[in-house]
Amino acid sequence: MHLIFKLNSTPSLGKVEFSLEKLKDGIYAEMNDWIRTNRHLPVRTMIAETNAKLRGHYQYYGITDNSKSIKTYYYRALKALFKWLNRRSQKRSYTWEGFNNLLKVFPLIQPRIRVSIYG
Repeated sequence: MHLIFKLNSTPSLGKVEFSLEKLKDGIYAEMNDWIRTNRHLPVRTMIAETNAKLRGHYQYYGITDNSKSIKTYYYRALKALFKWLNRRSQKRSYTWEGFNNLLKVFPLIQPRIRVSIYG
């Protein structure tokens, strides 16, 4: 037997929604902290490990009706990667154009819904 649990967006659940927002901020902060502490790695290794983390996040959270959240996680990870790769030395390493060219060579895994709870 499979149980389906979904939160409704009613005003009476304001405290629950606030708690979920704090949880999301913590998840984003963990990815940002990991990228910051590992920015010394070679770019190929750093992106490969970031992909492993993204893949795990998508597999765990990639269910029906959660596509907005995993896309947000992807874009926040992308921005954190850009930010911390540019702080590896005194001069700026990448512009957005250069960073996008880097992502063509070493692409990040795109968010995808892995499980449908409706069937």
